[in-house]
Amino acid sequence: MRSAICPTPSTSVGSECEKRMLFLLGKISSSNPDTDINANQRWSVNDVLHSSPVVLTYNGFDTNNDNNIDSFLDKVIYGTNDGALHMVNGETGVEEWRFMPSDFWGQQQGIFANGEGNHLYGLDVTPTVQVIDTDNDGVIETSAPNNDKIRAFVSSRRGNSNIYALDLSTDISLTTDTVVPRFMWRIEGGVGDFSRLGQTWSQPTIATIALNTGTTIENREVLIFGGGYDTALDNPATYSPSDNGGNDFMGNAIYIVDPEDGSLLLSISGSGSGADITVPDMHYSIPAAVRSLDSDGDGVDDRLYVGDTGGQVWRVDLAPLDISSGSSVVTTSAVGKLANISVDSIPAKQRRFFEAPSVIQVRDTQFSDEANYDYVLMGTGYRPHPLNREVEDRFYAFRDFQTGANEMRDDNDDNFSDGTEGYPQVSGNAFTDADLVNVTTTVLDGSDATHRAAAGWFYDFTQAGTVAEKVLSSAVTTGGVVTFTTFAPEAASSTDPCGASLGLGTAYNFDILSAGAALDFDGDGSITPNDRTFELTSGIPSGVVPVFTTEGVIGIVGVEGGSKQLGKLADLPSERGYWFEESEF
Repeated sequence: MRSAICPTPSTSVGSECEKRMLFLLGKISSSNPDTDINANQRWSVNDVLHSSPVVLTYNGFDTNNDNNIDSFLDKVIYGTNDGALHMVNGETGVEEWRFMPSDFWGQQQGIFANGEGNHLYGLDVTPTVQVIDTDNDGVIETSAPNNDKIRAFVSSRRGNSNIYALDLSTDISLTTDTVVPRFMWRIEGGVGDFSRLGQTWSQPTIATIALNTGTTIENREVLIFGGGYDTALDNPATYSPSDNGGNDFMGNAIYIVDPEDGSLLLSISGSGSGADITVPDMHYSIPAAVRSLDSDGDGVDDRLYVGDTGGQVWRVDLAPLDISSGSSVVTTSAVGKLANISVDSIPAKQRRFFEAPSVIQVRDTQFSDEANYDYVLMGTGYRPHPLNREVEDRFYAFRDFQTGANEMRDDNDDNFSDGTEGYPQVSGNAFTDADLVNVTTTVLDGSDATHRAAAGWFYDFTQAGTVAEKVLSSAVTTGGVVTFTTFAPEAASSTDPCGASLGLGTAYNFDILSAGAALDFDGDGSITPNDRTFELTSGIPSGVVPVFTTEGVIGIVGVEGGSKQLGKLADLPSERGYWFEESEF
């Protein structure tokens, strides 16, 4: 490791290499490494920007022998921009170890030097955790016959184009709390099967899908992620989706992989990609996480939704993947375009999706001619350029009327259902703004035939009076209410052009059926149209975090200086979720 971190072979005491190693261990500072010696080892921690901590629960204990679990064996993992994944003891807060892929060893000198320049990124995405608890007892028992496991899958966002997998169940038992990480695999973007994988912004989603092994259909957990971010978007002035026919951009893909070994199970991408399914219009990067849906409640995810940086929304209907050949995937899965709300030729209308949608199954006869449909809720916002003031962003609620599994018609047998093949319904083509109701200054009217037949609704931030407001996080839907946050940058000061411009964060809530306010945001005891918005603080807020309490679901938003509570988003269900009876004969 030293030879990789240090370009010189010298590792003697006092050498530059030795100083870098001591800096990584937290024993010296970079400002004065010769005198600032810390005798008690501590891990140094680089900045945490887009990675949220994840709690891993390995066991619960009844310390009082009263049949109540009152203590837990918890660990916390998170990523930092030196390229390290950290594990912290959930009870003491003491860091136990950190893992740093060799891909990031070379940038440690830059961190140590602490010089001016571009910000360095590492593991800058929230880890995805897979828990395999075979008997569902809440205890991770790694020995036979259970062979339980906890795995972490970590992407990098701006750090690089790779994804890393770690086994975090090693050495855990009922008698020890030691976790020894074991490296499993690495996916390298830009080469081989993952040639269209750009910067790995898309946090992997764990889903259960059907796989045809040749002898049986097996339901297995898989990892699903978008192709990530195309760095060409860093310079919007020179970026054009028409470059090179729109066929060789990075990130224009959806991947499904085996979490055991990282092997590719299914790839979907644009023309000329060599993917298992090629889609003519998929030529924009997909940095958002992919949302999965089990439409019929059989325990198998059969649908995927995701947006791209060209303002398109994609639906994938998953048929059982035939993996029996062991080489290429044979699939009858179909891809269709639900919506297209961007206009490439008009800068103000170049709307982009960077966040995962919220997908909700709806039964509605009050506001729609179709009693059954699925809402796909998502907002637009130029995430890499939060200070952009040119794009007129919106929040969208699309109605997908084809609610069953594998309902997209593919008359041409090419795995792509276009407008001529009946998906989506209503217009016969991908939904545009013209198919939706503008609810910026109104709500849906159940007696209005146009509203009932519409493909959904949108809220226009520009029309509402806030310039450059944009959605920079995923929406959360609970109890029929969708909540999300926005950010609006301030215009540059004419008197102080060098002054800081933090902008303003705002929280929104909508009843997904009527598009009206559903929560009493201002706390005056009544719900009015003004309650659709709640002003936060300056700076970019976090997304809404639902917290389940005995009083109901509470919304929390991280803001500059701490957090704000949005109040109760929904009541907890009081009815029994399920029941069964056993009869003896």
